[in-house]
Amino acid sequence: MPLLLAYFLKSNAALGFLALCAGYSVLSFAGHDIKNLLNTTNSSFVTSDTISLLLILVPTFVTFIICRGPSSRRFSNPKVFLNLLTALAAGAAFVIMAEPYFQHVGSVNLSDSAVWSFLETAKSEIIGIGALLALILIWLGNRKSHAKSKHHK
Repeated sequence: MPLLLAYFLKSNAALGFLALCAGYSVLSFAGHDIKNLLNTTNSSFVTSDTISLLLILVPTFVTFIICRGPSSRRFSNPKVFLNLLTALAAGAAFVIMAEPYFQHVGSVNLSDSAVWSFLETAKSEIIGIGALLALILIWLGNRKSHAKSKHHK
């Protein structure tokens, strides 16, 4: 899904990947407190797994929607290729991070599939490479041409 959003919305996959990691960090460090707070409201339509999925999902997709831009979709542009690789890593990372919560929310069982087996064994590489690609895209995106800048007197 992040791959399609990055391509069709021309979104910044680097920011989407980092938003996914931020959502997972919030879930890891504050998820228990957020779940306890919502349990005090006696809400019966929201389960703790739904809250966990929302904490991972909402920042990611809001970022993909807000951070769309006029960038090119031409594969000859190296930044487009890097952006799509980063979006692919974000999609794989989302599945890795959200898999424990899918079992209780719906009838999704990924643990028996060959794709899940691959993701499970390569999760460190997926997260590490995705983070590196995201940082490279951010670093390349902030480069400014010195020839066009005006110097102050």
